Amino acid sequence: MKSRPEVVITGLGAVTPAGLNVEQTWNSLIQGQQKVSRLNINIQGQPHSYAAGQVSDFTSHNDMDRSVQFALHCAGEALAHAGLTENDEYLRKAACVFSMSKPSPSVFAKLYQLHKCNGSLGDNDLVGATWPNTCCVEIANHYGLIGPRLSIPTACATGAHAIIRAVGLILDGQAECVLAGASEASLTGLYLSAFDRMGVLGKDPEHPESVCKPFDRRRNGFAVAEGAAAVVVESAQAARRRGILKPLARIIGYWQGMNSLDLLKLDPDGKSLAHGINQALHRSAVASETLDYICAHGTGTLANDASETAAIKSALGSAAYTTSISSHKGAIGHLLAAAGALQVVSAVKSIAHDIVPPTVNLQEPDPVCDLDYTAREARQRPIRNALCIAGGFGGQCGLIVLSKPH
Repeated sequence: MKSRPEVVITGLGAVTPAGLNVEQTWNSLIQGQQKVSRLNINIQGQPHSYAAGQVSDFTSHNDMDRSVQFALHCAGEALAHAGLTENDEYLRKAACVFSMSKPSPSVFAKLYQLHKCNGSLGDNDLVGATWPNTCCVEIANHYGLIGPRLSIPTACATGAHAIIRAVGLILDGQAECVLAGASEASLTGLYLSAFDRMGVLGKDPEHPESVCKPFDRRRNGFAVAEGAAAVVVESAQAARRRGILKPLARIIGYWQGMNSLDLLKLDPDGKSLAHGINQALHRSAVASETLDYICAHGTGTLANDASETAAIKSALGSAAYTTSISSHKGAIGHLLAAAGALQVVSAVKSIAHDIVPPTVNLQEPDPVCDLDYTAREARQRPIRNALCIAGGFGGQCGLIVLSKPH
């Protein structure tokens, strides 16, 4: 029987509220900087204020949707980081798995105005821009990729599922190289008011930078953020053929499943997620005591953080108390579709530098959340294996296990 190929990560890309590339984002995260700020917006003529993770200093070059521009930006960084150029025949055969979690509201607004004014829906490009696969199509067309093109919109698990599917394409022999990730640009009245109505947004009018408090006893929700993240995933054999002898990290396991009872209600005991963690570690041949770091979903909602903590304790047993955990969402907000992909980017950097980013805004521990969440300050420690946990509204869940390269 033919052995399964080893899967590695060779390139990283990101654009986030913490920076316009991976290094800026990473340096901000490990320094524990607060990048959530106040966003004032009019909704049906009425002023509203939200805490939001905004990408500043990003230059738009055309009228292309913001989420697509984020996607192209971080895709370019990831490919350059992997040493792949536009004229590379190897890159041309690559696959692309990239998505948004939902259609762009700005495009819908343009369609509405066109239809209202003259009954038209514009040209095919404008209609096509409403589809969640727009980022994937634009990236693949820009680089002339002829491999599989896939989009997996699964709410806040979108980025994690994109990377998991990339691994599957390589294991199935459908691709040797895959660009995978997700993008998000939902800082609009439509989506912010919807999240507000769902009751998931944190409230702290005087201090927007402190709105999201993962695992803190005062936590009451998250701040919506925008941005994108991408990784280049390859078979180790293909990477070696082109001279990459030491990749950034290995992807050694994953799990996909459900972890909620309905759109918002999570299992308080975390049983489904605990099962997923056990499955992911088993498939990775990683013992719980050798799991050094968990990049948690950690949304800062009452239900998620308690359920996630219960799941980790159930899955790891006593090892849960010696595993370092952190969440990025207090620092930069919730990147929704791109959150899981950014967690992978960050975890790869953690493995490379043996450092755990802090959980920003965790000041008052919750007795229910009693694990080591790396409060306030980054910590240096050896990291052999790391687990990324991503979840989405409706229960979609994706776990990815990473390991140091040989």
